[in-house]
Amino acid sequence: MLKRIEAFYMKEFSEKAGRLFVFSLFLLVPDFGFKTIFIFLLATSMLAWDVQQKRTVNIMILPYTLSEVFLISWLFMVSIVTITHFIGAAVPFGPLSVTYLWTAWLNSIIFATAYYSIAMIFVTSGMDNFGMPFLVLIGDWILSSIGSYRNFYWYISPVSQGNIFAAATFAFVLFATALYLFVKKGATK
Repeated sequence: MLKRIEAFYMKEFSEKAGRLFVFSLFLLVPDFGFKTIFIFLLATSMLAWDVQQKRTVNIMILPYTLSEVFLISWLFMVSIVTITHFIGAAVPFGPLSVTYLWTAWLNSIIFATAYYSIAMIFVTSGMDNFGMPFLVLIGDWILSSIGSYRNFYWYISPVSQGNIFAAATFAFVLFATALYLFVKKGATK
């Protein structure tokens, strides 16, 4: 399995090196609010972009099942978010507590997972990988800012994450839905 992951990572780095470099630079900033737009751009430019551009032929030549492609692509994105998060935390922007460091990392992973899943849901439904998820992101910002703790959506929102466990559960539901749709409908639009 490690050889498959390594081959997929090499393919992603060779095809998306410029994009990954630019996004990684901005992901080094430890502020979650600032990073959300770049995590969003990263999430929508992973497997959803490949499916939208009909570039999955390169992936499907390799001996992967659709679920492996989906999971390894997500793992690649999580690896980039994790590496840049901890490298960015090592740069002295100010005193960062250990609790803040791990909470901010978890917030980033939940946000990335949710929007990776949203992009995949739209792409497998025949829509684009950026426009519709961007509208969802705007709606997410608006809905999660209304009434804060009195608003149920505020708790599960990938942006506000009022309750980290509720937000993680919501992101997992989106992830499972996207995985199911991708495996059921395949890699072509």
